[in-house]
Amino acid sequence: MEEDTMKLLKPIYKWPGLKMATALSLAAFTAAAAAPLDLESLTRGRRLMLGNTHVRVEPEREARLVAPMAGVLKMEIEVREGLLPEGSVIGVLDQGRMELEERLLQLEVARAEGAETAEWRLDHQTRKTALQDKLQNLDRQLDLLARVEKDPEISKLYVGSDKSAPDGSSAEAFEKKRARLQHDADLIRAVLDNAENVDMEAQHVEIEEIKRKQRALDHDRRRNLSTLRMPFEGRFRLLQPWVQGQQELRVEAGQELAVIQDTRRFYASVPVQSANWRGHSKEDLVLEILLNPNDLPLEGRYHEEREIVTRGQPELVWVFAFPEERSEVAGALAGGFVPSTLWLDLGEPVRMISKLELAVNHPDVFRSHDWTAGVRQVFSNAGKVVVGATHLAIHPKIP
Repeated sequence: MEEDTMKLLKPIYKWPGLKMATALSLAAFTAAAAAPLDLESLTRGRRLMLGNTHVRVEPEREARLVAPMAGVLKMEIEVREGLLPEGSVIGVLDQGRMELEERLLQLEVARAEGAETAEWRLDHQTRKTALQDKLQNLDRQLDLLARVEKDPEISKLYVGSDKSAPDGSSAEAFEKKRARLQHDADLIRAVLDNAENVDMEAQHVEIEEIKRKQRALDHDRRRNLSTLRMPFEGRFRLLQPWVQGQQELRVEAGQELAVIQDTRRFYASVPVQSANWRGHSKEDLVLEILLNPNDLPLEGRYHEEREIVTRGQPELVWVFAFPEERSEVAGALAGGFVPSTLWLDLGEPVRMISKLELAVNHPDVFRSHDWTAGVRQVFSNAGKVVVGATHLAIHPKIP
């Protein structure tokens, strides 16, 4: 009898409507083929299976801590893996150097409050006195040049003794000499006048304060880079070999040190394998992951639609969110691919029948009709038909 049934099923396996049908035992369908079908006698179900797939369970957020520079990482944790609140310090790079920089900044602030300002005053006064002396010397040379120029005999001797003066007449030589001396004197006088009119000490104090703030900001930036913190509350896991209780770890720049996952909620992405899936309301989709026989299945509801790139090609996926109260269960599955089933929540109990059972009972009908048209040929009171992977959900016709 099973051989006869196989001969019957072999040609109809090629029908378009049976591409998603699930093969059941031949003995069961041999018995079913002899029984007449009645819509009211069919079992009811609230969910219709759309397909099986493998999904990767992922946290809402994931971050990787990377060493910003080479150095010695001083560990501030006592375990290799665990839950930590946001801002918790995992380790500090080159803590000794950071402490030295902080001490240097403190000394600079203390120095600026007294000794540095007094030192600047002394240095400023010394430079001012030197400029005043140089200006007096230039003024004396200009005065001497004016008196020498009035006596022709002395002027010839003065010009002849001045090796820097160019060849030419006495008047030309005197003019060039006077212009050079006057230019230098005017520059020095301008510098001294500016020093009298501007509060140089206040400017110096402000400039030094800006420099100190810049150094402090640079230090804070380096300290923040060297301090590895939890960017958000979640589970961390060290990636580098580390013995519990070890206080220091040598790391290189760019080396990945730890993975941090936000464990409050987890998601799974399902590739949209069939165009028929898009005809259903996304809010009615349920992703189910079976766990141990004694545990309730892990179920996620539709969250959003995304387009991702896989092997250089765009791919449409549906993202499902798991309940926060089951985050611990979902977190245990994170990191790998797990088998899952996509269901359609029908909202109410609906008559269900397998595709193969229909084909066995009515091979002529489904050889020439699709599933919806074929069901309405078989059941006169059939209304809306929802097509699943292996079964059909049949709503009664509304009078």
